[in-house]
Amino acid sequence: MLVRMASRTDVGKKRSLNEDMIGEYAKEDLYLVCDGMGGQAAGDLASAVAVETVINYIKLIKNENFYSLRPELKGFALSPNACNLVEAIRLANRRIFRLAVKYPYLRGMGTTVVSVFLDGNDICIAHVGDSRIYRVRKGSIERLTQDHSWVNELLQDREINEEEAKNFKQKNVITRALGTKQTVKVDVKIEPLLNNDLFILCSDGLTAVVEDEEICRIVVESKGDINLLCERLIDLANEKGGPDNISVEVLMIKNDKKGIINRKNNIFEPMIIIPEEDSAVLQLEDELLAKMYSEADDEKIGILLNKKKRWHNPLLFSGIVLFLSFLMVLVVLLWKNPEKKEKVKNVSFTKEEIISGKVKINSIPPGAIIFVDGLKLLKRTPTEISLPERREKSYKITLKRIDYKDGSVNVFVVANDEIKICETLVPQAQINFVLGFEKELPPGAEIYIDNQRLSLDIGQLRVIQTKDLAVGNHSIKIAKGNEILWIKNFSLALDEIKSIVIE
Repeated sequence: MLVRMASRTDVGKKRSLNEDMIGEYAKEDLYLVCDGMGGQAAGDLASAVAVETVINYIKLIKNENFYSLRPELKGFALSPNACNLVEAIRLANRRIFRLAVKYPYLRGMGTTVVSVFLDGNDICIAHVGDSRIYRVRKGSIERLTQDHSWVNELLQDREINEEEAKNFKQKNVITRALGTKQTVKVDVKIEPLLNNDLFILCSDGLTAVVEDEEICRIVVESKGDINLLCERLIDLANEKGGPDNISVEVLMIKNDKKGIINRKNNIFEPMIIIPEEDSAVLQLEDELLAKMYSEADDEKIGILLNKKKRWHNPLLFSGIVLFLSFLMVLVVLLWKNPEKKEKVKNVSFTKEEIISGKVKINSIPPGAIIFVDGLKLLKRTPTEISLPERREKSYKITLKRIDYKDGSVNVFVVANDEIKICETLVPQAQINFVLGFEKELPPGAEIYIDNQRLSLDIGQLRVIQTKDLAVGNHSIKIAKGNEILWIKNFSLALDEIKSIVIE
């Protein structure tokens, strides 16, 4: 089997910093793309750490000094290489999370990941987030991953349709990412490899503006030139506004053998969902990370990112890296004195307490969903929620529903589960209207609220329950075709019953 690979990443037209990262370990046929998030909170660091940790683990797992977390995955029909990939992604998540806990200026960082591991005549796909993997086979394109995003969950639950999804304002809200919590759920898929299969790994900077059919068309037009394919895909995304960083990694497979999938109990499942780790696995991950990375490795990342947060000039940053490298060498040489080494061993560090808490929210409108710091907490909205563990800091809790703007409340959690609510969350209203008609309206007349037509018989007195109107100002009108017969503005208060007489 032969694999040809080409890749390209671009900052796009609207961003000043590229937070995407492309990775490969060709010796083991491992390829991945990460899309960092967090902006100045080091989204680029999160994606870089993810790529480095995944590749480093795959390199070291065959060393006898490193052990696998595979026993916890025995219940799934995964090959050893597929297990290794899941473990690598989990370790990347754990490392990013621990860095964000350790350094306050890194909090909020995270990254998506899409990865493939060629495993004999099969391909193992593992992903977290809304970056995607496509397969183009015999002129047809197929999406092999499912976006872990709010808009996609609403689509899956049929709460919105495809057309509404295209215009959805919170498309960038993802429900799963590396580094945002201490555990992570990983989606895995095994597919057979066929000759001339072409795989595209990409960040949402491409897919947010370029349709799947357009990607397929460019693949066909590129006629096997994968370097040209990468260039044309990124150029098209930039032509459509380039609102985000754009990364594309393309694999062309030459394989004359038919792939065999061994899924055992998961034979009918196109996607295997690996659940979050339990406490025992987390402890194993911490032990393994301690073998892979020293305290000095984390300290180096913390120092560099603290400087980067203050100065974003690339030349200045490069100079700082060189200076710090020289300084570290000098320090090592100076501390070769045995007496000084003993002093270093006696230094101890205290661990800050990780705390959590609960907050109660009243008057939650039907169908609302709770988000904590932009990430969906639960599918259904309870009145009391448990906040995820973290050090003392404020949370942003948001209440959202498709049909109205979100309302937010900041909650500050300190030690001993003490909770301070900084402001009150105001949900949207659910109002009853009583519409009365004093005279008969002409045939064909229709009623509109906020330019949305209501389906009702306007020749009779009606009580209309409008669940999708928010507190505030609105309008109601009667029109026949393009002719407006009557119009009136009105305002709504919470739990108000409004009477409007149409004269």
